[in-house]
Amino acid sequence: MKLHSILLGAALVLGSNLSAQGQVLRGKIGDNPTTQTFFLSCTKLPLTSTVLNLNSLVGQQLEMTVTQLPSGSLNVLTAAPIAKVFDMGNLRLGRADRWQITGSPGEAAGMFLTAFDLTGYLPLGAAGTWLLGPTWLTIATGQINPLGLLEVSFQPPNVPQLVGTTWTAQGARMSTTKGAYFANSDCKVLQQN
Repeated sequence: MKLHSILLGAALVLGSNLSAQGQVLRGKIGDNPTTQTFFLSCTKLPLTSTVLNLNSLVGQQLEMTVTQLPSGSLNVLTAAPIAKVFDMGNLRLGRADRWQITGSPGEAAGMFLTAFDLTGYLPLGAAGTWLLGPTWLTIATGQINPLGLLEVSFQPPNVPQLVGTTWTAQGARMSTTKGAYFANSDCKVLQQN
C-alpha cells in the first residue's frame, strides 16, 4: 500500500478522536509587522494567542498545541522549540535540488507539495496537522535510511509561467511503533534558473 494512502487512512481514524484540549501543529510562526498579525509560515493559517506572546516566538521551529476559534484563527495554547524535520530545498527551473526529511531508520516517509494558496488545516490528533489542503502532489516516498534521513532530488517542471509563484510542501513519517507524524511545512518561490 502506498504511503499517501496509509497517511490518509490514519488521518481519518485520528481525525475522529481529536481532543478538546488542543491539536498538535508543527511549524514556524511568521508575522506581518504592518498589520501586527501572526500566521503559520508557509500557510494561510492565522495565529493568535490568549496565553503566549507570539512576537517572542516569531521565526522559531515549534511544536504547538492549538484550538480553532470560530473566526478560523488558530489559538496557540502551548509552544515548544523542536528541530526542523522537513526541508524542501530550493525551486529553480531547470535545476534539481535536494529535499530531505529526518526520522528514525526504517520509518516510511513522504514529501508532498501544493500551491501556497491551497494550504489548509486538517487536524489529525497527536500525529499533527495536514497543512496542504485537499489538492496536493506526492513528490517522493521511501524509507528513512540508517543515518536517519530520506533525501531525494526534485526538479520542478519547466513551466516558465509559474516563475514567481509560491509553493508549500510538507513531510510525513509513519512507523509501526510510533504511528503517523506530520512534520513542519516549508515553502519556496519558484525561481528562474
